[in-house]
Amino acid sequence: MNLTQQITHFGEYPLINLSAEELRKIIIKQFNPKSNSFNFQTFTTNNILSYLKDNNLGLIIPPNTTYTGGLNKGDCSRAREIIWDLIIERYLTIGSYGEDSWPNFSITERGHAYFKEFNNSTI
Repeated sequence: MNLTQQITHFGEYPLINLSAEELRKIIIKQFNPKSNSFNFQTFTTNNILSYLKDNNLGLIIPPNTTYTGGLNKGDCSRAREIIWDLIIERYLTIGSYGEDSWPNFSITERGHAYFKEFNNSTI
């Protein structure tokens, strides 16, 4: 009989061990042709964190351990900086669907073309 103890960590995931450029590529991968608008909090959990877990990237999670929180606050800051860079580069814009302020953001026409080209070239 296997009596492996399950550990539940009530809090954030450990820090992502990816470079800024690697994290930028992962974030850009989340913007596909069907994407339009996002909420930052939801994006960090449903897009970035899910992608990392599904692809076993950037997170060192001890065996038999479950985390209940989202991305580490430091990694949320890193993601926010990358998103702001994409806003400055005019691939993203602030606001979405009747919301004209942060933490909502959406893809510009220029962004749709960029993300499509980027994601087609890295597949």
